[in-house]
Amino acid sequence: MGRDSSVPYYVQIAETMRRRILRDHYGEGDLIPPTPALEKEFHVSNITIRKAFDILRQEGLIQRKRGIGTTVCKPEHSMITFELRGSFQHLVDSIDKVPLEIEVLKITTRSCPREVREVLSVGPDKKIWRMEKVRKHLDVPISYSIHYCDPLFCKGVTKKDGERENFIKLFQRFSKVKLTKMEQRLMAAVADMDLSNALKIKFGAPLFFVENIYFNSQDKPIILTQMYYRGDMCSYKAAVQLNHKVRRPLIGGKNTAAS
Repeated sequence: MGRDSSVPYYVQIAETMRRRILRDHYGEGDLIPPTPALEKEFHVSNITIRKAFDILRQEGLIQRKRGIGTTVCKPEHSMITFELRGSFQHLVDSIDKVPLEIEVLKITTRSCPREVREVLSVGPDKKIWRMEKVRKHLDVPISYSIHYCDPLFCKGVTKKDGERENFIKLFQRFSKVKLTKMEQRLMAAVADMDLSNALKIKFGAPLFFVENIYFNSQDKPIILTQMYYRGDMCSYKAAVQLNHKVRRPLIGGKNTAAS
């Protein structure tokens, strides 16, 4: 097993065991392998295993039962899946089906960061409107988002508006701008101090980063949205058609097709 000397080894073991639990390698109520077996597997001492177990107990993933051993406790929350299939509306609908509470942390108009200027093609002196919010499921934060756009488009938008309505619907209602296209980028990320505070998770916890760029009918980028999702609670699901017929070159005067 590969080791990262920059991260305490008991933390690496706890992360490995957490993944096994969340991915059903160990089911709810199952006995965790005895400490001597884990010492042998991970090539560590008893104290290292006990420190890893302390982390998992604090997170409610395992419990010690006298006379039985250490058993798995599944977390109360379940994985939340957003579906990206066919149209943007389908994605919005899949998000709306999940009982989520939105907390708008801050709305500001400020100098535009360079990375946002580059995406939205605005000058260095341009001010940018920014909404910062957290989505919660059963009172547990699952995502942290930032929306950027021209202040003219969101003039009058309040925190209450942002907590009551999907941002894209809200934007189109206030701005009267029709959005026709979205480009999306997904990347792996980890929680820094700001993100760990916003999402109530530990520093370095796995996240996935989603960046959406929305375009108007003139193909001009209008909105930049950056979202950080908890890796232990959220997933994306996409459906891709594979039966598109491709025309082959003419053979003997006839076209042939393959799927």
